[in-house]
Amino acid sequence: TPVHPGLEAVISVPVGREGVFQAVADREHAFTAADVALAEILAGHLRGSLQRIRLAEDLREQATRDPLTGLHNRRFLKEILEREGERARRYEHPISVVMADIDQFKEVNDRFGHVRGDQVLCEVARLLRRSVRDGDYVVRYGGEEFVIVMPETADRAGEVIERLQEAVRDWTLEAGLQDLPFGLTMGSAVWDPQSERGGSWESLLERADQVLYSFKRRKAR
Repeated sequence: TPVHPGLEAVISVPVGREGVFQAVADREHAFTAADVALAEILAGHLRGSLQRIRLAEDLREQATRDPLTGLHNRRFLKEILEREGERARRYEHPISVVMADIDQFKEVNDRFGHVRGDQVLCEVARLLRRSVRDGDYVVRYGGEEFVIVMPETADRAGEVIERLQEAVRDWTLEAGLQDLPFGLTMGSAVWDPQSERGGSWESLLERADQVLYSFKRRKAR
């Protein structure tokens, strides 16, 4: 049965899970056995090409994601900053960076075990992801450290930090960790292309890191 009133002949060859390769004609018996064989060969080549593309995408995703938390990893952070930095220069929009460190994370591992520690990391990652916009990036920087990159903003860092710290405090009570000095210490920095033409992304991260550790020193007193 023709798939369209104007079509009288159709070759339809499955392309694996990708779909169907089709050739159509407006007259009956337009295709020969050789045409069918050629369509099958083309569909096979197409299937192989699509599988290679998917494999390359999967490998890239694995290379840029932290396997435990599912967040972007440190390897991908430079690419994020360079790409968003170019956009910031072009449109003269600022970028905010927040660095976060889980307080007393070693105690969680020591008292509850590394499996529980991994659960804590995953939960903190989830809270971070839920507390930012869709266009923001959350990166597991290493160990119990995270980085949030917020394009096109210079004034939301304080609001995000306050919301995150409150969310972690609430979750700490639910998770039964309230007897530990557990929480997030966070520091932020802003790069504004309208006032700062120089500087590297490493220096932006260092500035946020310095703010973070100044807060940690205050907590330790």
